[in-house]
Amino acid sequence: MKEIRPAKEITGVEPSVGYEWDAGWVPEASSFRRVRIAVRKLDKKEWQIHATGYRGAVRLGTDRETPILILPCETCAKAFALNLVHGRGNSYCAEHGADFDEIDLFGGTLVILITAMGISYRDWIYLGEDARNKVCWTARSILDGKITWHDAIDAWERVTQSCDDFRTAVDAWDAEIAQLKNRR
Repeated sequence: MKEIRPAKEITGVEPSVGYEWDAGWVPEASSFRRVRIAVRKLDKKEWQIHATGYRGAVRLGTDRETPILILPCETCAKAFALNLVHGRGNSYCAEHGADFDEIDLFGGTLVILITAMGISYRDWIYLGEDARNKVCWTARSILDGKITWHDAIDAWERVTQSCDDFRTAVDAWDAEIAQLKNRR
């Protein structure tokens, strides 16, 4: 487990508002469809973790970036972001430890998955309860280690190439995810 320290302790300079720290990509940066996770300083005591989706070099969705969580501590925000990118238990805050809320970790995983799928907030609202539940269940499976990010996003990429209707794509994707979980 990595201990995360504040930027000022490392560089000797307090980060200014707007400072951004890159936590990494989900899945790895070489994937065609992927999400960049970053932490930005909003003000003296607010650090926002956010996600930006890409398909190749093109941004996904209509949102420039999707907020995941705002925390009052720089190192907590960075550690939380690293736990989303590399898995639960990867990093902890030097001052506050590693006691991240399970609901926040699930919510962050869900935001990353939705971003990778190219679903905007507006589309998510109109998706329908059944389809939203399927996406939530997949996010839970990723967080619990039952499937990998790469497998989930690769399956989404495959089904969207053959399905014109979004809800049909979610159904086909859910069937592929079930097969992946059964193989493990």
